[in-house]
Amino acid sequence: MEHSWLIIAFIAPILWALCAVLDSYFVVNWYRDRYDAIVVSGVFQSLPLLLVLLGIVQFSPPPAEVFFLAVISGLAFIVSFFCYFTALFNDNDSSLAQTFWAFSVPVVPILAWLVFGEVLEFRHYVGVVLSFFGILALVLYQKTRRGVRVRHFALPMMGATLLFSLSMILSNKAYAAGDFLNVFFVFCASAALGSLIILLTGYRSRVLVRLGEIVVLAKKNFFWFVASEGMSLIAITTSQRALSLTPSATFIAMIEALVPVFIMLISLALIWSYRVIRRQNQGVELVLWKQLSGVRVKLFATFCLVIAIAFVT
Repeated sequence: MEHSWLIIAFIAPILWALCAVLDSYFVVNWYRDRYDAIVVSGVFQSLPLLLVLLGIVQFSPPPAEVFFLAVISGLAFIVSFFCYFTALFNDNDSSLAQTFWAFSVPVVPILAWLVFGEVLEFRHYVGVVLSFFGILALVLYQKTRRGVRVRHFALPMMGATLLFSLSMILSNKAYAAGDFLNVFFVFCASAALGSLIILLTGYRSRVLVRLGEIVVLAKKNFFWFVASEGMSLIAITTSQRALSLTPSATFIAMIEALVPVFIMLISLALIWSYRVIRRQNQGVELVLWKQLSGVRVKLFATFCLVIAIAFVT
């Protein structure tokens, strides 16, 4: 199908929205710091490599240039998640974090032009501008009404946006020149290795002790980690597959910018379900209600994004 990438691309933001709600809960209740979060994510991202190790799928190293693009893409991807968790530990609003991340919509075409000289059609740039205004309105609202601290929240999320955008355009070019599975396996291996390098950088001589503590944490909360990181892995896989099919990474960035509205819808549904079954959990409800802050402006941003997507399809 001509627009098969569009159907696949919508899977990732829905799953990432579910993961983001769980991330907010994990940050408050289970994770000690951002290193817990990034190592757990990295370990789960290495799971597709089992298909190769068990002989289920054959792996053939892609050409050197494609291999390099996939490695840098995977490293940029995992470091962007490290920046994301850094922001969450400073201000635990995953919806706001995802909104900052949505700035990848204007950043991706700019980077694609700077790095690869990619030029889009005029209507595509109209979509980029529309989405930019929606996201900008939301960020300005959050900054003025909630007093978001630039140093502790916005700066890590700016880093996350830049690195995530770079990862998207590098993946898009790698898939265009190589086989999907071979490039994807290199991407996953690079991201998993990157998470361990981040832990080593943070803890150095205590890295083995810290790994042991993370293993204990994972065992204690095994079901929820499997549920959250399993959905995240599926989201990553579908996002990468969409990048391998789309004409431009910019189109995928626009669709994935819808994550904040899915976070709000999921949070609202969970709050309603708690009330229906008359189950009280103040800690969970506080996390969920925080995701609904600034709902009107978030919906305006979403409206702009939906119109923008219409311009690129």
